[in-house]
Amino acid sequence: ARMPHFDAATQRKFELLGQVGEALSLFVREQVKQEQPPLEEIAPYDFYHELIDSLIDGTMRQTKKVASLRNDVEKQQRDVKKLIENVGEVHTDLKAHQDKLEAKTKAHKRKRQELEEERERAAAAAAAATQTR
Repeated sequence: ARMPHFDAATQRKFELLGQVGEALSLFVREQVKQEQPPLEEIAPYDFYHELIDSLIDGTMRQTKKVASLRNDVEKQQRDVKKLIENVGEVHTDLKAHQDKLEAKTKAHKRKRQELEEERERAAAAAAAATQTR
């Protein structure tokens, strides 16, 4: 299992959670030193526990969303790459087809020219034959 990569905002949330935990710990130690009512009497431990749990859950949900979005983007990038490759192949095929058509057109023009010259020679020969009679 690879470690998830967190963006800067998510990393900052984890850092803030750590600071909240340190502050709570420091606060509890101060309460004990001063023999004041324990933290549970000021605000029940469950409240802080639930708060921290919900912060962690929210952060994990955001992390999963980010990972999902990253996967979607990577898939779209792969799809675009495939489309570009397909367009390149179609372009190559069209170019080859165009080259074939141009070659056929040139051959056709050459053949037409030859036939035209042959017809002119035949007409000239026929004219020469009628003139010699």
